[in-house]
Amino acid sequence: MAIKYSPKSGIIKLEIMQDFQQIILQVQDRGIGIPEAEQAKVFDRFYRGSNIGNISGTGLDLAQVKGFVEAHWENISIHSKLGSETQFTVQLSRIPDIKDYTIITKLQKHPLNSKKY
Repeated sequence: MAIKYSPKSGIIKLEIMQDFQQIILQVQDRGIGIPEAEQAKVFDRFYRGSNIGNISGTGLDLAQVKGFVEAHWENISIHSKLGSETQFTVQLSRIPDIKDYTIITKLQKHPLNSKKY
């Protein structure tokens, strides 16, 4: 998506950051930007911006990304300046380390936690 709406010599910046609670994925381009009045609509299925000219597409990409992100109870946001740049940020919760998962599993399987019927 970012490649499609950026100049051929444009730079796409992909940044992944994490801390103990979340992973943040940011994609930023220096393309055509999205008009402020249309930014809330870019995640709607089949929506195409008014400033895309003859760039082909279906208007499904961002709707699918948002659907995937929200299906995992996470968040996606947009920041854009018309004619300048667009940045999408996805925030995902971190999955506990495998050793943390092992401890939880052992506790759940412990005989004192089992119910007898």
